[in-house]
Amino acid sequence: YIPNLVNECFFSPVEKRDSEQPFTFFSMARLVEGKGFPELLKAFAKVLEKHPAVRLRIGGDGEEKNRLQALAHQQDVSHAVEWLGRLD
Repeated sequence: YIPNLVNECFFSPVEKRDSEQPFTFFSMARLVEGKGFPELLKAFAKVLEKHPAVRLRIGGDGEEKNRLQALAHQQDVSHAVEWLGRLD
């Protein structure tokens, strides 16, 4: 069983990227326990250490939002995370 599986056929590799623009990670889901957001923020903190220009955009809302925002602040990544709220 693999929770939150993404079908790779909807994505294609990037051939060429504008190096002037910072790389942005995007995640969208309900902000509830079990979705893996604490692990995402921990991993993002490690990436941000080596690549200070990267950004993380999180779409979604839920009961864990305040806790996750506090966790982002504790891990010193809140300046690089944009909370988009609920998206339709």
